[in-house]
This record gives sequence, C-alpha cells and structure tokens, in this order.
Amino acid sequence: MPLTLRFNKAIGPSFFNAPGWEKIRDDAAEAQRTADAIILNSFEDLEEQFIELYEKDIGKNFGSIARKSSLQLKELGFGLEAADKPFIWVLKEAEITPELNKWLSEDFETKILKKGLILRGWVPQLAILSHPSIGGFMTHCGWNSILESISLGVPMITWPHFSDQFTNEKLVVDVLGLGVSLGTKTVCWMPAEDDETIWVHKNDIEKAVQKLMGQEEEAKEMRRKAADMADRAKKATDGRIII
Repeated sequence: MPLTLRFNKAIGPSFFNAPGWEKIRDDAAEAQRTADAIILNSFEDLEEQFIELYEKDIGKNFGSIARKSSLQLKELGFGLEAADKPFIWVLKEAEITPELNKWLSEDFETKILKKGLILRGWVPQLAILSHPSIGGFMTHCGWNSILESISLGVPMITWPHFSDQFTNEKLVVDVLGLGVSLGTKTVCWMPAEDDETIWVHKNDIEKAVQKLMGQEEEAKEMRRKAADMADRAKKATDGRIII
C-alpha cells in the first residue's frame, strides 16, 4: 500500500472473510488472475495512488444488504433527535418490525415532526442526494453510495458494517477527508430478530452529525473538499462515452 491504513483481522479488506466463503473467494481470485482486464466503478483522481500501484502490481488496466436491529435503529433515532438538525431517515422494509413501527408511529415521528422526515422502503437516493438542501449523508459505505455522494459533493458520516465497507471508510475519512466516522470497529452481519446489540450509541451519532453539519473550520474544509471532488468526478467523464 502507498500509505499505512490499519485494520484488525475481522474487518480486513475482503468480501470473503466470513466462514463458508472460501470457495467463492478462491474462484474470484482465479478469475481475476486470468482476466484480460479488471473494470472497477471509480475514477482516477479519487484513488490515483492506489490505482497506479494496483495496475503496476497486476499488469492490467481497469477503469444493500446492510441491516440494523430494532434497538440499534431506536438508538439512531435518539441520536438524530439529539443532534437537532433537519434530516431524512430512510428505513428498509426488512428493518421495520411491528414493534419498531409502533414506536415510530406513536412516539418518535410526533416528536421530530418539524425537523425530520421518515421514509419507509425504496427511495430515489440519487435524486435526494442531488437536492441543494442536503448537507450530509450517513452511509454504510457501500461503494455505489459513496460514489453517488462524492459525485454530488455531499460529505459523509460513515458507518461500515462488513466487507469492503471498512476499507471504503478509510478512503473517505482518512485519505480524502470527506467525512466523519462513527467509530465502529466491529463487523455487523445481518442481525437476528432478537438481536439486542447496539453497535453505535446515540451520543456518537449526535456528535458526528453536529461535527459534519457545523460551522467550524473542519466542517467547512470537508465541504470544500467534497465540492472539489465532485468537480473532479464530472471532469472524469467529460467528452467520453458512458456505457
């Protein structure tokens, strides 16, 4: 690597760390080894130093599953409320248990009525991120979501769950300076219905939102960098055919 990024073994940069994925991992590695080219969803200015090293090493050219438990979602809601910033909160249908829906409908949505909007199910994420009133994006660090956010100049709060998401967080926060980390250091796979684990606490969420959305110099610098990277993303496709 061209610079030092630290991971523990559990969150190391791989799609295939979990037991039972060994054959898929080996097949994927063999497919990459024998391929004529590898195409990745990125652009040169975003990962230039890594692209150069990777290309040199392999000698080739290359161009949402995450869910949270009901208790964790409540903790997220409390954190958003405490941060006292306007927000849109999108909940997957798979995350909405009867108990959570009751809490939302009878309690939480009433309290945040004037500053928060809760949407259930699928939403046009790109359309929302492109709206000029959006000042930040809390993301699980899936690569497509990160690219959408970067291309639209929206700084991020990072909450990786597993796989490459922790690597993507390092790029966004430590390398590019485009976001604030919630500090999670543990892999969170699909929670069981009776899961009572809280991975990120409301105080961490409150602090991250206020840090990202504040008027301090650090927040202003993040917004400046995000706007600059959005310009670079647009220039990366200027005058080129997109297939």
